[in-house]
Amino acid sequence: MIIVRPVQAGDQPGIEKLIFESEAPISSLPTDREWLGRRIEQSVQSFRHDAELKGSERFIFVLYDEEHREVLGTAGLSTVAGAEVPFYNYRLDEIIHASKAHGVYNPVQILSLAHDLSNATLLSSFTLANRLKATEYRDLLSRARLLYMHHCRERFQRRCIVEIQGVAVDHGRYPGTSPFWENVGRHFFDIDFMEADQHVATLGKTFIAELMPATPLYLPLLHEEARAVIGLPHEQAAPNMRFLQSQGFELSQYVDIFDAGPVLEAPTERLVKGQQVVAKQVRLSSGGKYASGGQGAAMGAAYIGMNGDLTDFRATLMQMTEGLGDVQRIRKQDADALRLAENDTLFYSRIRPGQAAYELS
Repeated sequence: MIIVRPVQAGDQPGIEKLIFESEAPISSLPTDREWLGRRIEQSVQSFRHDAELKGSERFIFVLYDEEHREVLGTAGLSTVAGAEVPFYNYRLDEIIHASKAHGVYNPVQILSLAHDLSNATLLSSFTLANRLKATEYRDLLSRARLLYMHHCRERFQRRCIVEIQGVAVDHGRYPGTSPFWENVGRHFFDIDFMEADQHVATLGKTFIAELMPATPLYLPLLHEEARAVIGLPHEQAAPNMRFLQSQGFELSQYVDIFDAGPVLEAPTERLVKGQQVVAKQVRLSSGGKYASGGQGAAMGAAYIGMNGDLTDFRATLMQMTEGLGDVQRIRKQDADALRLAENDTLFYSRIRPGQAAYELS
């Protein structure tokens, strides 16, 4: 059975393997073993509702194959993006250069350093085993964060954001680098893209913002290859935009200060209500008609089933026929995976037909 659950300390080797095999760098997951261990411990404490972390929790969910004891994916959720340090982005603005006397009216786009999104809830750290990227397990892992928020809406901010990885190309002796970084950031840092990426993963973006010029960047003065990628996603992340928009996210006027990738935002209430979560009382079925987990599934529609435990959250794919009234029959295997017993409350949300889940953030 494949489930989504909170990360555990023993998951670290599996996460390191996922990071190593990822087709693109994940700036919110450090490759440094010590830093990754700290990030995992912070998540463990967050799920325990450690009083010291109140208001600055950082959760990591893992997609886990219980049979083979394998970590298949990760997804992060921070209650506040800028809980520890300001969360910097570039804001895309427009100013007007005009002279009535000379008949000049010229709108010019600029990038202004801002930390307006510091008080938003942040979705991040999404990675998935390559063999599962075209399956419904993408949907399960990505949406698990929004479904968790459904159970504790008051812990999160009014607005949610997610940064989409920006364009990366082979740039001379720097393969897989960001054109925006090469034409903007490198002038102030003298380090290559991959090294800067790891600094972001361990130290956050504040160090970049502190060394970048505070004055606005005028787009017409930037190199053409830098201007061309502002607000565009990495080729592996383009489908992610469509999925997140189907969940209620919209393009914002902000881009990443690191690679100029787009930033999506949405009211948290819209995201949570859009999951259309149903709660019913569990009745166990011996099997046959009710199945879950992909292969061997029988009749019924596809759902994400979950428990309501904020400390020991569990979610899995289920294929079932929705019952009438307040009772829902599910297989014992599904109940065991969700750690539910007869008469407990099952929460579930429909995987809508034709809905594809693609995310890389």
